[in-house]
Amino acid sequence: VYPTPTAFFIVPDVCHGTVSTFNELSTVSNAHTNNNIISWNWTLNPGVPFNGQIPSYLYNAPGTYPISLSITTNRGCVNDTTLTTTINPNPELDFSSQNPNGCTEWCADVNNSSTILSGSLESFYWETSDGQSSFDINPQFCFINSTLVNQSHDLLLTAISNLGCSTTENIEDFFTIYPTPVADFEPSTYLTDIYRTEIDFTNTSLIAQTFDWNIANLETSTEVDVSYTFSDLDSGTYEICLDVVSMYGCVHDTCKTIFIQGYSNLYVPNAFTPDGDGKNDFFHPSNYGLDEAEYQFMVFDRWGEIMYQTDNLYGSWDGTYLSQPCKQDVYVWKLKARDKYNREYIELTGHVTLIR
Repeated sequence: VYPTPTAFFIVPDVCHGTVSTFNELSTVSNAHTNNNIISWNWTLNPGVPFNGQIPSYLYNAPGTYPISLSITTNRGCVNDTTLTTTINPNPELDFSSQNPNGCTEWCADVNNSSTILSGSLESFYWETSDGQSSFDINPQFCFINSTLVNQSHDLLLTAISNLGCSTTENIEDFFTIYPTPVADFEPSTYLTDIYRTEIDFTNTSLIAQTFDWNIANLETSTEVDVSYTFSDLDSGTYEICLDVVSMYGCVHDTCKTIFIQGYSNLYVPNAFTPDGDGKNDFFHPSNYGLDEAEYQFMVFDRWGEIMYQTDNLYGSWDGTYLSQPCKQDVYVWKLKARDKYNREYIELTGHVTLIR
């Protein structure tokens, strides 16, 4: 009487996509006779036979599958057994971003909606092509683009289930970071005076599409280059600003200052003819840049009596005194004032001839 063999094997559970290799451990007794197993007949999947001692098989879908083994000894004794193997599912990756593109410095949020058929997702590992990494479920990545061209970055995700099954996916150019335009301009001069107040501003901005000029809150413009003539009545420092926007909506601005220097100017005629003909009927200094708050102009006769005086910058003597015409003669004038630009005090005297 020959012994019946014992059919037995071990098959580990694997992740989908991994080949299942069966460890065949069947035995037969040799206590009284010389016996050995000479054939192995497997059914690895319904309708999938295999003849041989150590089979391997790649299952095409996750699930639980029955595996049957029938063995035969050299004495014709037969035994069989049926066990099951489980093919565990891999994570199914799905991720997106509502704001993957933007102007530097840009922080993009990633929404992870990955799933798995059974079990649970245990961990996530993210990596960008510029070297950033994260283990968060929904990470955020921030980028700086210091160039003048668009920069794109890949995003890789590896998800691992509680059974150790993993899936990796890399999406190229997932993020795009737009560069910041460079707002810049050059004035035709940074220093001028009140007699040369027209200044040209040449736009030297880079990768800018629209322009917004603010000329010292005096005028605005959207032209590429601008020119502006400042008032010749005021000296001082003026700030000119330029805001630019790129084709992607990225913004930059810059401001520069120019200085317009002021000078006072004074001319006093030496004669006038107050005869009512509408020509040269009044005597007054032609002045520019004097402080009206500290201005005084006087006219004296040859004996020092005041014929006329005013503190009005634009006041004029009509050649009369106490409403009576003054005689033809040479008169002395005196002017006291302060330069409103450099604050220097001015005191001048001179002569004017009244001609009738």
